[in-house]
Amino acid sequence: MEKDNLSKEILNEKIDYLLELGKALHEYGMSAQRIEAAMYETAKNLGVDNASFFSTPTYLNMAVTGDFGQIHRSQRVNPSDVELDKLCKVDYLTDQVAKKEMKLKDASKKLAEIRSQPPRYGNLLTVLSYGVSSSSIAIVLQGSLYDSLLAFFLGIITGFMTLISSKYYSAAQIYEAIVSFTLTVFSLVIADRFILHLNSQIIIMSGLIVLLPGLGMTVAMMELATQNLVSGTARFMGSMITLLKITFGVALGVKACALFKIEPIAIEVSKTSLPLFYMAIIFAALAFTIKFRISIKDYFWVLLSALVSVGSAKFGREVFGPEIGAFVGGTAVSALSNLFARVFNRPASLLLLPGIIILVPGSVGYKTFTLFFNHNVLGAMSTGFTTIMIAISLVAGVFFGNILINPRRMV
Repeated sequence: MEKDNLSKEILNEKIDYLLELGKALHEYGMSAQRIEAAMYETAKNLGVDNASFFSTPTYLNMAVTGDFGQIHRSQRVNPSDVELDKLCKVDYLTDQVAKKEMKLKDASKKLAEIRSQPPRYGNLLTVLSYGVSSSSIAIVLQGSLYDSLLAFFLGIITGFMTLISSKYYSAAQIYEAIVSFTLTVFSLVIADRFILHLNSQIIIMSGLIVLLPGLGMTVAMMELATQNLVSGTARFMGSMITLLKITFGVALGVKACALFKIEPIAIEVSKTSLPLFYMAIIFAALAFTIKFRISIKDYFWVLLSALVSVGSAKFGREVFGPEIGAFVGGTAVSALSNLFARVFNRPASLLLLPGIIILVPGSVGYKTFTLFFNHNVLGAMSTGFTTIMIAISLVAGVFFGNILINPRRMV
């Protein structure tokens, strides 16, 4: 009897550790299939057989079946920002547990310690990263240097308002609409009253680029493709609602400015020079390093991933078209990430997420809803189809990269 109680206590300790591990992976931005696969692999290493796991953007559940019956654990979780530096620490900890180099009790304490650590970068650097990413994307979208400068200030405003809204529950529910309305009014007034030859459409999209849920849409497609239907559907619909809120805010801002006879300005764009384009990618990679809370010592890998992603997608787009370009880019960055993980025994996500975020179709999805708000139904349907095709091609590319170079593990 005492032996049975002891073995059940040990089993409960393992189950508690697995649940805490799942919560940590969820907090650091992993998709459902990766969370479930990582928990299943860890359970096998701990000798926990007949375990099943279920993850969605807001819920985590596990069940272990044996002679003792069935033990359930479930937890309500909230979607949160990606934190790849902490993910690296958790990945290393999981390795130590698998190799029996650390006792489970010590691992549980270490895991709790990692989760309780403050974000790697403070509020000031985080807000600045919004500005740098907006400025860089303005160049990538073939805006002028003036467009890029104004996009930087709009990105700062976005970052500041995001920070403030996170402290107030009611504001956090609609902050995307509030931010997009503010940025639209600000950019249209500046372009109309003070500075000539500014492309307000590029400026608005660049200022909002950090809020666009392109990564969420792509992750949702991955989950649907791996038969994580509940998680994929929920995440996809969440991304659609975010896009609707952003588009509504922009439309409201345009209507408000129209009352004062201020209209959006769309000037003809000129092709960005290659050196300026890649300079923008260098700064965008720095912004992603801060945005994803990656250690600055790993900036080189983030930059390499971004350059490979953009270069391969650009080649594929010019030769085969935009949809195949996303496939080529996804394949290249996925294979590179898996190679990095195998050579250096570190998470593939460290390169994968910064690489694919440049390729995600968030801006195209934004254009889709903008066309709907302007009653251009045919144009919206065409652009919406392009959005879905790009997302599917990107996901297919990531999976094909996994075939070319097998992942070390699912993290």
